[in-house]
Amino acid sequence: MESRNQRLTCGADLYLRHHEDGSHSFPNWSRAYAWYMLGLARTLRVLHEYDELARMPQAIRVRINELKEELVRIADVIIGHQSEQGLWYVYVDEPQTGVKTSGSAAIAASLAIGVQLGILGDSSLAVSKRARNALTSYLTEDGFLHGVAQNNKAGEELQRSGYRVLSQMATGLAAQLDAALN
Repeated sequence: MESRNQRLTCGADLYLRHHEDGSHSFPNWSRAYAWYMLGLARTLRVLHEYDELARMPQAIRVRINELKEELVRIADVIIGHQSEQGLWYVYVDEPQTGVKTSGSAAIAASLAIGVQLGILGDSSLAVSKRARNALTSYLTEDGFLHGVAQNNKAGEELQRSGYRVLSQMATGLAAQLDAALN
């Protein structure tokens, strides 16, 4: 987690990839936030459960507290990018790229998990609930989530194009949000 933080964040920017030459790609892509924040929140959940069973050494506690601080920091950044509709854009700081439901579901789930753990406050829960309500209009009758920007392997151009699909992955992320809110 510390390595991901060092390699993928630069101020308020978050990148999906850090390349061997030191360059980055997919700046402020919503699913980069999704993977980063879900990984952070779920890791903190496991560490929290472990800590209840056995006392951790102080040096480890310091590092865990740094991870908690990072979740608070990145939550503050992403909450500032939530659209009026309640969702996030494909590139969170570029409204012209359109809404991305998969990233929105995962971001909201990670915020709700942070609230469950007592790391994030009730305002983060309200943000999660707002996103969940907005996602309702993107659910098909058979439960699939649409409004998903296609696979990132085709590059940033496809992400910015407005092309959207149904996605089982996105449906799973929406289910994670529902579970975190219940």
